Amino acid sequence: MARKTHSVAKFQQTINHALDNPGLTQDEKRVLCIVLEKVLHETGNYDGFGYAGGYDPKNQYNRHYYVARTINAEYRKLEEDYNR
Repeated sequence: MARKTHSVAKFQQTINHALDNPGLTQDEKRVLCIVLEKVLHETGNYDGFGYAGGYDPKNQYNRHYYVARTINAEYRKLEEDYNR
């Protein structure tokens, strides 16, 4: 079977944009956070997160994950393409 790889920067960008979606429930966002954190930790790209709009216990998964230096250039390029 062929092995395929996926860009960690693209994955993080996709999840960060999904977490901005007000239509997702906190449970859905929690699952996204768990998966993203696992990938970032396992690839050495975890750099923390911040709360969108400040911490709120009812909306604790309204987050944005910081971009590690190792994938920053690729992430920023993807953001430029996304915003066009």
